[in-house]
Amino acid sequence: MRSYEDAQYSYEEQSSIYTSYTWIGHRNEPGDAIRAVNALLTQIDRIRRFPSVLVLATSNISKSLDEAFVDRADMCRFVGQPSVYAVYAILSLALGLSGRALRQLPVLAYSKVALERLTMKQCLEALQKAIEEKKASSCV
Repeated sequence: MRSYEDAQYSYEEQSSIYTSYTWIGHRNEPGDAIRAVNALLTQIDRIRRFPSVLVLATSNISKSLDEAFVDRADMCRFVGQPSVYAVYAILSLALGLSGRALRQLPVLAYSKVALERLTMKQCLEALQKAIEEKKASSCV
């Protein structure tokens, strides 16, 4: 079996994948949606064998999260909305980065912080460092 030193998986907008069965029923989703959720939950259970794997998932719709998915999480963190100033600062720092680079930023930022709980300021500082690191590496 292959061993991975530092494996990270990031699911952005995971609510589109791990939608709760209640929401699936309200949205008249086909049975394929339920099978997809079950298959992904099974894969998360299998990932637990690997201690160096980090799964980071984000969602803007916390009420739609599947309870079975949330129960499998070792840690859930709610990060509130940034201030208008913070939004402007983030957008101005992100100018010139590709969509792919932007999608990698939350994982990169969180992987550099050794704290269990983050304040908004700490989160934004980590994000800023990740942006600077991405911009520096893309200029090579």
